[in-house]
Amino acid sequence: MKIPEIGPGEIPQLKKAARPRPTEAPKAAGGPTDTVAVASDALLVSRLRSKLTEQAAPNPRVEELREQVEQGTYQPDAGKLARILFGMEPA
Repeated sequence: MKIPEIGPGEIPQLKKAARPRPTEAPKAAGGPTDTVAVASDALLVSRLRSKLTEQAAPNPRVEELREQVEQGTYQPDAGKLARILFGMEPA
């Protein structure tokens, strides 16, 4: 099974091209008219992403672990990690 690489904040299901919504027909008398159609789903995703970014508070535990990793002092319990990975212990 191949697992695709996904960057931060990317959701593969939302990368599918959205069908443009029908827009008003261009007026014949005015010559060529440029139109842009933005799917309402794309607008919703954009709004949700900005709200999540605004409201995301850093987790103190994550910061603590990040510091330990950077300092080289992080020592995970290999036995507990193995039990979690094999489903023998809840995460």
